[in-house]
Amino acid sequence: SVLNDLKNKRELRKIIFETDPRLIKLMQRSFPEIHVRKNPRLKKDKTPYITDYTHHIPAGTLPYFFRQDFSDFPSEPYLKVSAKWLEFWKERLPKKEKKIVGIAWKSGVRNAYRDKYLMDIEQFAPIFEVENIIWVNLQYGDCSNEIEYIRERYGKDLLTWEDINLKDDFDAVAS
Repeated sequence: SVLNDLKNKRELRKIIFETDPRLIKLMQRSFPEIHVRKNPRLKKDKTPYITDYTHHIPAGTLPYFFRQDFSDFPSEPYLKVSAKWLEFWKERLPKKEKKIVGIAWKSGVRNAYRDKYLMDIEQFAPIFEVENIIWVNLQYGDCSNEIEYIRERYGKDLLTWEDINLKDDFDAVAS
C-alpha cells in the first residue's frame, strides 16, 4: 500500500518497482503509474544488473516513512484484481452474507533463521473462534494434515481448490 504514497511524492519523476515475476501482472494493474518489472537480482545467469535508476530503497523500508500509526493504512483495497478471476470467484465462492478470509501459515523456504518467524497453526486458534467467516486455504504445497487438523480441532472447513496454483498464480490468489 505504500507504493501509492510513494507515487504521490511530487519530486519523484519515475518509480521502478522490481518484484518477483509472479507478481508483475497484479502490480502493473494495481499501480499503472509505476514501472513494474522483474527483480534482476532473482536471476540465475551472469548478465549485468539493470542500473537505470539514481536511488534505491527496499520496499520493506517504505512503511518506516509512510506508516507511523494504524490510521496511516488505507481503508480501501489497493490491489486491483483481474476481472476474469473476479468473475471466476463470484461463481465459485458460497453466496452467503459472511466475510471471506484466506489464510496461509507456512513457507516452502525453510531454515533455522526463517522458521522462527513462521506461525504454527496453533497460533491461529483465536481467529478460528470468529463466527460468520468463510475460510479459504491459500497455503501452497501439501497441507492436507493441517486442514484436517483445523476441521477436527476447531470445526472449521477451509475451502480448497486443487485446480488453483497457490504457489505461482498470484492473480488467482489475490483475487
